Amino acid sequence: MYSDKFTLGWGTDLYRANPTLCPNQLTAGHPAKAAYYLVEKIFEHITKLRPLPHGAKILDPFGGAGTTTVLGTFKGYACTCGEIEPEFVAMMDNIFRYLRENSPMFSWQPQPSVVQADARALPFADNAFDAIVFSPPYADQIHQKSTEATLKALGKKGHEISVQGVLGGYRSTASGQIGGLKIASKSKPKKPARETYPEAMALVYKECFRVAKPGSFCAVITKDCIKNGRKVRVGVANKRAALAAGFNLADLKFAEVCRPVEAPDDLFGYEHETKLFGRVSYFRRQHFKKDRNNLLRYEHIFFFKKPVA
Repeated sequence: MYSDKFTLGWGTDLYRANPTLCPNQLTAGHPAKAAYYLVEKIFEHITKLRPLPHGAKILDPFGGAGTTTVLGTFKGYACTCGEIEPEFVAMMDNIFRYLRENSPMFSWQPQPSVVQADARALPFADNAFDAIVFSPPYADQIHQKSTEATLKALGKKGHEISVQGVLGGYRSTASGQIGGLKIASKSKPKKPARETYPEAMALVYKECFRVAKPGSFCAVITKDCIKNGRKVRVGVANKRAALAAGFNLADLKFAEVCRPVEAPDDLFGYEHETKLFGRVSYFRRQHFKKDRNNLLRYEHIFFFKKPVA
């Protein structure tokens, strides 16, 4: 599926815990925060492909908890993020305010901004950004339904994820949430077909192509998942949408999410078990339980380039 020219090698050095840049309660509302050191590597790789000057304009159209925007600001870039969920917009406003008041290194840099916006219709001018970095939502993973079963499982397992995070991230309050769309439409006869995840992402990449400067790069973190026992190729859907929008695929990195480690038999003779070592959230562990062939061990980090006209 991918050319041999693309390299593998982003692994255990990404397993470090995210640094504590602000109180945990400010970010507790988001259940799927980006890995800080992964985003840092992405910025480093973009600057190798095309140097970014101080004050370069960076866009994250899926702002989430603001990891990309915060890290980009610390690096001296003028960062803007769009986010469709109003509660996450308010969350990022609070995070940026806290950092401005408590971190001189942050306050001295070009200040970030966040706008409530649908990534399919970005409110920005053409050719406005020097780079785009984002992690699109999973397909068919965000629903307007009860999460009682998930909360019960969290209570049993004791994983480090807040109740507020589960409820805030997986009970969407915004209409048009891409994370709830299906990979393929299964509309009934005589009923209008519903928008699919690939169709929505096609609009997102068209907008990203429009607002990116010629010659700039768009880095995308994609994560496949398991649905009904089958692998959902979120990465392939994003790659196709980006190429159809006009981007060229410049590079691809495989970032290891985790690796299974065999724990030895204990003193009482119980059989060993396989544990997961790495950047593994509660939700990721649930996917791995369904992933018998280790199909989800890696994230695909695509680096798309907008051609120079």
